[in-house]
Amino acid sequence: MKQYIKLVYRFFTVLILGLVTCPASGQDLIQRHLDTNDYKLWSKLTTDKISDKAGWISYALRYESHLDTLFVKSTLTGQQYAFAGSLEGKFSSEELFACLDNKQNLQLVNLNKRKVTSISGVKQYEFSSDGSFLITIEFNLNKSMILVIRDKNGRKLQGIENANVFEMNNSRNALLYSLGKNSYYEAGVINLKQNIIKRKILDNSVAEIKSLTWSKDGNTAAFHTENSTNICLYFYDCRSQRLSSLKALPQAFFNNKIITADSSIPLKIADDNSSVFFAYKNAVQNSFQNPVAEIWKNDDKYIYPNLALIQNYNKPLLAVWYPKSKLAHPLSTEKYSWAALTGNQKYAVVADMLQHEPQYDLFAPLDYYIMEVSKGEKELLVSNQTGYNQYMHFSSNGNYICYYKDDIWYLYDIKKKKHTSLTPKTSFSWNSLEDPVNRKKNHSNFLPGLSTAGHFYYMISMISGFFLLMESSL
Repeated sequence: MKQYIKLVYRFFTVLILGLVTCPASGQDLIQRHLDTNDYKLWSKLTTDKISDKAGWISYALRYESHLDTLFVKSTLTGQQYAFAGSLEGKFSSEELFACLDNKQNLQLVNLNKRKVTSISGVKQYEFSSDGSFLITIEFNLNKSMILVIRDKNGRKLQGIENANVFEMNNSRNALLYSLGKNSYYEAGVINLKQNIIKRKILDNSVAEIKSLTWSKDGNTAAFHTENSTNICLYFYDCRSQRLSSLKALPQAFFNNKIITADSSIPLKIADDNSSVFFAYKNAVQNSFQNPVAEIWKNDDKYIYPNLALIQNYNKPLLAVWYPKSKLAHPLSTEKYSWAALTGNQKYAVVADMLQHEPQYDLFAPLDYYIMEVSKGEKELLVSNQTGYNQYMHFSSNGNYICYYKDDIWYLYDIKKKKHTSLTPKTSFSWNSLEDPVNRKKNHSNFLPGLSTAGHFYYMISMISGFFLLMESSL
C-alpha cells in the first residue's frame, strides 16, 4: 500500500513540476505587464478597396497616433506593397493602383510591371475609366496649382496652369475643371475618351467658379459663380455646346430671394437633363433682437431659445430651373420647408415642419404634400404621418412611394393617385421595430428568430423587392 502511495505521490509531483517549469517562458510572455508605451503598437484593421476582378485588395492598419499604413496585396500570388501615412487608395482595373499620403505624395503603382512612381505635391487625383490617364491637381514650385494629365506610367502629357479643382463624370471619360488667375476665372470640359480634347465653356469670369456638377449620364454639367455681391447658376449641354445662365431669380416667384450655394441642398441635374435643382434663400438676413424680458408662450411652435435660433438662421430652400425655357420656381418655401424628390425627380414631397408643433415626440407628425415639379401645384399625400424618415421610401423610377402608418405599410401609385395596403392590420406590428425616438415599443414579432433590427431590415428588403417587381412589370 505504501508503495502505491509513493508511486502516486511521485506521479503528481512530476506532473505538477512539469506544468510549472516547462511552460514558464510561455506564461511569462502571455502575462507580461503592459504599460502606456505598448498602446501605440495596437492597431485596427480596416478594409479599403477591391480591384475589378478581385485580383488585388487594399487594407489599412490604423493607429491612435495616426501613423497609418496602407497595404496592397495580390489575392493570387501574395505579392504586397506597403505605404506609410496613406489612408485610402484607388484601383484602375487590375493594372494600376494609386494612393495619397498625409504629406501629399501620390504613389502610382503599375501592378503588372511592379513599378512604383512617386508624385509630390498632389491635392486631388482620379483615373480615367479605361486607365489610360491619371488626372491630378498639383502644387507648382511657386505654390500655384496645375491640372496635370498623365499616362498610366506617370508621364506628363498636358498641364493647365492655375486650375484648382476638377470633377469627373460618372463614366470617368470626361472632366469639368475651373481655374483662376488675377481675379479672372475659367471653366472648361476635357474629353478623355480616346484623345485629350479641351474646350472652354466660360472664360474671363470675374466671379469664382464653384459647385462643379455632372448629370447622371454625363451629357450636361452645372456650376455656380460667386463673388462678394452675387451668385449665378450655369448649365452646359455637352452635345449642343450651349451654355445657359440664371443670374437673377424671377421676382414673380421669388420675392426678395437670391441664389445660394449650400451643402445641405447640393446642386443637382435631373436625370433627363431638362432641369437643375438648386438652393435659394432670403436676400436680407433677419436678425433676432434680444428683448429686455423674454416672453414664453405655451402655444409657441418652439420654445423661446429655439425660436431665437430659427429667426437668426437664413435657411436654404429648394428650387428648380429649366434652362431651355428659362423658367424657375420654388419647390420648398418658408412654410413648407421640408422637401424630398422622387426617384426620377418628376415629383417632390413637401411638408410644414411646424404644423403639429408643439408636441413631445422627437420627430413631430407631418402632413405630406406631393407636387409635380414642372407645375408646382401640391395636393395632400398623407396626413399626420410621423416625421421619422425610415417610415417613407421612394422607388428608384419615381412611380411609387411606400410609407408606414398605423401598423400598416402602404404603397402610393403616383400616376394613379392610389393608396394600397401592403400588409393587413393585425394584432402584431409589421414593423416590429422599437422606436426610441417616439417612445413607442412593439412587443410582437411576426418572424420568430429574427432580432428587432432583423425584422426591420426584412421589411426594407421586402419593400425594395416589391419596388423592383412593380418597376419590371411596367
